[in-house]
Amino acid sequence: MRPTKFSGPVLYSGQVANSGSFTDMPIGFNPDFVHLMDDFTGLAVDTTNDFNFAAATGGTVSSYNANTDTAMPSSDFSNGWAVIQSDPTDPTAVASGGSFQTTEQFNMLAGRMPILLESRVGLTNPKNCDFFFGASYAPNANTPNTGSRVGFGISASSGTGELQIVVKGPSSEVVTNTGYIMPAMSTAGAGLVNRQPIDSSSQRNTAPVLSMRQVNVASHPNLFDEGQCRAYFYVDRTLIGTISQQSLNEPWPNVSSANSVMYQKASELGNTITLATEMPANSDDINIQINGVETTSTSGSGLWTNQILTIGTEDVEILRDFPAWGSSGGFTGAYYTVKRGVNSTTPAIHNVGDEFTSATAGCLMDYISTIKQRFPSTHQFGWNMTNPDMKGSG
Repeated sequence: MRPTKFSGPVLYSGQVANSGSFTDMPIGFNPDFVHLMDDFTGLAVDTTNDFNFAAATGGTVSSYNANTDTAMPSSDFSNGWAVIQSDPTDPTAVASGGSFQTTEQFNMLAGRMPILLESRVGLTNPKNCDFFFGASYAPNANTPNTGSRVGFGISASSGTGELQIVVKGPSSEVVTNTGYIMPAMSTAGAGLVNRQPIDSSSQRNTAPVLSMRQVNVASHPNLFDEGQCRAYFYVDRTLIGTISQQSLNEPWPNVSSANSVMYQKASELGNTITLATEMPANSDDINIQINGVETTSTSGSGLWTNQILTIGTEDVEILRDFPAWGSSGGFTGAYYTVKRGVNSTTPAIHNVGDEFTSATAGCLMDYISTIKQRFPSTHQFGWNMTNPDMKGSG
């Protein structure tokens, strides 16, 4: 068989299941596309060169080390993760977290070029946080869901954890409910990010992949009758909604943007969690069981290693977690190894039934990715404009 010769870049066609978000994006390396990706596998998150971070009320961002007592030098969570978390020195802090944005900027309309933003994220308290992922640029702002933007959002005021899709233009905004309820990210008995009870038919990923793909009439002539720009939104690479310029009814956001994750803890976890095993008044690490932890397979617990919890006047840190299985094979609860007397608090006696009154919360990120076309295109030339010899046209 003679080899096939392609005159232009080979692009995803979207014919494979759950690959529609990659439509018109290159397969593998293509120098006509800029592909920025951080898998957070390094020693630290670089907030000097690669990212901007604006903290809110003591919030931090760091490489996520799931077992702090192992003293591993980088993220030991599967494939590398990063975490934006509320103030670790004060579990009671609210409006705490921050804005995490790539230093690489792009204009959503410059050169009429398509763009794809993607990240895998887990929220430990989706019903009690404000969250945004998508295109935004506010390097000095630490509040989610403000300014011109295109992406996903969650508002703590709804109290539901429902994921919304949003386009905010110069003076108006389109916000659409998706019906998708973000699960509570859990590491307890979860095989890292997956709730995996023995009944594998009911397992669920507690850190979904969020993708936003924007196209416009210059690169897709068939969208002339549907408004100049259109954004497609995907959860786990399945299309859940679109917003067009017609529905925005004004010019599309035409400002410098960056791939952004913004997160703030707004209030404490809605569910009551209590101690199921006694804790003596000593400073040794101890294994405990916690009641009130979500044990169904449809959501995580909201508890995670590195989390700081307050019980009485003492702060404790979850060092590791492990599941408990019943004799019939069902998941019956979760045990935790905790470090005592964190944040210079004093270890005390805690009895069965004592309540954990506050906890830090976070947004965990597996990776963050931007794919954008390097050279401009026009509808007269279509995708041929991605060839280097067309640079300077359009």
